[in-house]
Amino acid sequence: MKPLQLCAAATVFAVLFAFTTFAPAQTGTFSDSLSEAVVDLAGANVPLAPPTVSFPIPEGQEPVDLVFPLPGRQIDFVEETPVTNIISDRLSISPYEVRVASDPNPGGLPPRTNAIRIPASALESFLPLSILAKSDGNAANPVQELSDSLTITLGSYGPGTGTVIFSEVIPEPLPEGVTEPVLGFVIPPTLFDIVEPPGETGGVDGIISDYVDLLTQIEVRFISSDDPALYANLPPAQGFIVESITAGGGIHYYLDFRSDAIPEPCAIGLIGVAATALVTLRRRS
Repeated sequence: MKPLQLCAAATVFAVLFAFTTFAPAQTGTFSDSLSEAVVDLAGANVPLAPPTVSFPIPEGQEPVDLVFPLPGRQIDFVEETPVTNIISDRLSISPYEVRVASDPNPGGLPPRTNAIRIPASALESFLPLSILAKSDGNAANPVQELSDSLTITLGSYGPGTGTVIFSEVIPEPLPEGVTEPVLGFVIPPTLFDIVEPPGETGGVDGIISDYVDLLTQIEVRFISSDDPALYANLPPAQGFIVESITAGGGIHYYLDFRSDAIPEPCAIGLIGVAATALVTLRRRS
């Protein structure tokens, strides 16, 4: 095994070790939770004002049927140049509401035919909403720019899961004077039924433990333009990331739901990232 492969393998092992040691610490009675997160492509939190929100839902207080307001977000990509405050892109997400319902009845909640079912293998933990906006910058060829992109996924609970409902790119370079198209999509209200693991139901399959519903439409827009006047007419940004000239940058916004004693989705995501890195290195060798 080459040194890079050995390093990636060690990363996978370290993540798996952290995951398995973390899981027992989650045992016991914990709160359900609904929270948002905004990170860059390296996984670092993007500072926001107001900051991201989190709503704990204490166990033992069922039945629960609550609606939570999620704030709108305006986040800029700022170019990495000697001239400061040059905005190249803007990700906008409108305010929306989320309903969370649960019931202590051993038979669970009634299944809904119009809901997306999150399987028991998700361990009652998933991302109802995931939005990835990327600006790829100038790669190996400083003349040929790559494409900016926007991808929206619903109901993901691990690598390769979820439904991609929108995925488009802005082709570049465009002819001089041509305005870049705006990538936009309106996410419709969406319902999720959460299946409880059989280990928590005495072996009974298919028990619905929670509802998590995107109650309102969510408008998502990704603007990529070199026209400063365009951004001057937009609402003030709540946060920003610095976009590398060569590598670009990206923002990952997601809504996270967790129920009871479960591993965090970020740990599952890290396993996927590490494993993907190992596979990629093997292919390049």
